[in-house]
Amino acid sequence: MLVENDMTNYPAKKSDVKAANISFLITLILVVSYSFYVQPLKDILGDEPYLDLKIGGYSYDLAIGFFERLGVQGREMYMKTTLFDTIWPLAIAITAILYSIQLFKGYKKSVAAFFPVAFGILDMVENLGIFSMLYSYPSISPAQVEFTSIFTVTKQITIPGMVVMSISLPIVQFVRKTKVEP
Repeated sequence: MLVENDMTNYPAKKSDVKAANISFLITLILVVSYSFYVQPLKDILGDEPYLDLKIGGYSYDLAIGFFERLGVQGREMYMKTTLFDTIWPLAIAITAILYSIQLFKGYKKSVAAFFPVAFGILDMVENLGIFSMLYSYPSISPAQVEFTSIFTVTKQITIPGMVVMSISLPIVQFVRKTKVEP
């Protein structure tokens, strides 16, 4: 007999479980694809992180210097990778939301869904800001950089929660599913 507690909606509908698992697989494929897709940009940058990976954000001078070091070809590649970089974080967020919906109920479902929703929105706005700066280069305003950097820093705050959720929620779902099924 299944005893339901505050943490679970089990047994979840098979279609919900399937949707979350398919979303998880698609996310893994996108993450791996992204790592190969950005390799030419990594070759240009060397060890320097992209703007959206700069811990603590970036200043106007740092952003302008970064875009200058990229050169024309690097800026074009960064623009393309920024478009791709919008897809896979959204896939991660959607996957975490789908698992959260299955695994939690009541207010805990809302709390669990906070990180993926926040991460997805922050990442999209950050990517729009980076895309805008790339499009505007060399006429980037300090306000554009400050605005985008704020979203970079704020997104970075949600990353630890997203990493934990991305790893733990599929595992929890699998464990609970195996306990429910004979």
